[in-house]
Amino acid sequence: MPDKCIINPEWDCLGLMKAKELEKDLEDFREHNSANHKEFFNRLAVIDKMDAIQAEQNKQIIEKLDQLAADVAELKSKPGKHWDGMVEKIISVLVAAIVGFMLAKFGM
Repeated sequence: MPDKCIINPEWDCLGLMKAKELEKDLEDFREHNSANHKEFFNRLAVIDKMDAIQAEQNKQIIEKLDQLAADVAELKSKPGKHWDGMVEKIISVLVAAIVGFMLAKFGM
């Protein structure tokens, strides 16, 4: 039953009915807005968790890259060391051969 007008109780108060409709609409908007905010903040929380996971993964990737770079540098230096060892051995063999040849030449 519609509320009656203050000026004339025989009339329905249309302004009061409209105000009640607006109050209901406002309450509906508040509930909808509250639900949207809750969903928004839940999504932000998920994004924060994913960001933390991504940061940890990036940290691990950087550590692995540093380790790989050190391994590559070590591997690069090994062939050079190997070659240096080969040169030393060749020189030693040549010197031994020359000394042996000279000793044989002088009859010793």
